[in-house]
Amino acid sequence: MSSRWNVTQPSTLRLSKLNVAISPTPIYAVNRLGVLAGDLSGFPNGRRPYDDTVDIALRVVAGVLVDGFNVAPNNQLGDGVDGPDVPFIAGFPFLGTPHSGYTHVHDQGNVRTITDFARTPTTVDR
Repeated sequence: MSSRWNVTQPSTLRLSKLNVAISPTPIYAVNRLGVLAGDLSGFPNGRRPYDDTVDIALRVVAGVLVDGFNVAPNNQLGDGVDGPDVPFIAGFPFLGTPHSGYTHVHDQGNVRTITDFARTPTTVDR
């Protein structure tokens, strides 16, 4: 056995804690807000692809877990994205096919490409 595996000094071990006593939520009953909406098997007790971690984090930072703070606008915070633009797949790998990095379909009329900027004359005031 190699000496590099013979560790004699104490080390700190960090573990992610997952409560395995909580059974998984059926797909039809999943709530994107996880624990905040009463779905205990979701974020932060494990991370499912359909958990809206940004909305959950924003609301927790705003204090919705503290009595008296779970009121508007704290419990309405979010990033405006409530689901994926491509549906989830029922089996593994669960995530839909990613978009091409070369094709941009959003807001095509207002998009200026790098070549458009290269053609535009520029002046620098000194």
